[in-house]
Formats: sequence, structure tokens, C-alpha cells
Amino acid sequence: LVQGTTLDIQETKPGVRILEIDGKPYEVYESITSLYDYCYLVASVVGLVCIRIFGYHGAEAEKLAEETGLAFQVTNILRDVKEDGERGRIYLPLDELQAAGLAPADVVQGDPQRLRPVLLSLAAKARAMYFASDRLIPMLDRDSRAAMWVLAKIYRMLLERIERMEFDVFSERVSVPTATKLRVLGQGMGMTLWNRVVAR
Repeated sequence: LVQGTTLDIQETKPGVRILEIDGKPYEVYESITSLYDYCYLVASVVGLVCIRIFGYHGAEAEKLAEETGLAFQVTNILRDVKEDGERGRIYLPLDELQAAGLAPADVVQGDPQRLRPVLLSLAAKARAMYFASDRLIPMLDRDSRAAMWVLAKIYRMLLERIERMEFDVFSERVSVPTATKLRVLGQGMGMTLWNRVVAR
């Protein structure tokens, strides 16, 4: 985790190319593989730590925790395209951009319609990885399941809001309303109480 979070202050990092756009240097991830390597360090390892705190059974749980962390981080990347660009970082992978006939300069220009194929592709990858959380939750200790359910539910809702806005993450920062988060949290608390009753 320390290795991942300090990558942003390193001058050079694996799988990242420095490209100049309009006279400004930008860090661009070269491939979806290099992006996933970064996401593993800053997000998947958090999932691995969490399940050790939560308690779990089954060897597959660790792999599912990794995928769940990836889903969360890719969702963050989709939400933060504009802010990351302003900081000189482009997390939309170069190979995905090129496959869609685009260039990093298109990310800087911030046209959601032009970027839609790449954003749609990343969203599909994240959506598929969220199924890992569905399989992970039953493997967690009964008293801890609601915590993971709440996290996955809110992040999934964030991805759905990005999709409903047709990936226009440039006009405004997409977020899940606080009232909605509180409702999900309340559902999670109810789930915890129910699980404790069942466990008796």
C-alpha cells in the first residue's frame, strides 16, 4: 500500500509514459495491465487487509477481495478523470485510447462523447468485477458481511450514476447523495442485527 500511494510522487514509475500535451507533461498509463498493477497496490491490498480484519473462510476469498478492490478503484478513476487530468495524470490506459482511435490529448480536452468508448469499456470491466463482491460477502464472518455489503453497494451506485450521466464526468463531480448513503448504511445496520439474531 505504501509502495502504491508513493507512486504519485515518484518521477518515474513502471508502466507509465510521460507525454507532453500543450506544453505540459502528463503521466499516462501505457496499458490496462499497468493500470491494474497500480490499482492492486492502492486498492486490492486494502481489500486483503479488510478481509483479515473481518474474518473469512475459503481460499478464493483473497482473489475475490482483490477483484473487489479493483472494481472500487476503477470506479474512482472513472469519476476523477477531470481532476486527475488537471493534476497531470491520465489513468485511462494508452492502449485502450489507441484502440478507440483516441489520444491522451482527447482526455485533456474532456469531451465525454469522444471518450465514451474508453469510459464504457472501463465501466464494463468494473461492473463485471463487482460480481466478485457478491461471492465474497458470504465467505466473510457473519458479523462482518454488512460492512462489505455497504461499501460495495455505494460504489456500485456511484458507477451506475456515472453511466446514467452518460459518462459526463467533466461538467460536475459525480457522487452518491448523502441521504442515499445513509439509507444504505441503515440497511447495513439492519443486516448486521439480523445476522446476529440468526447466529444465536
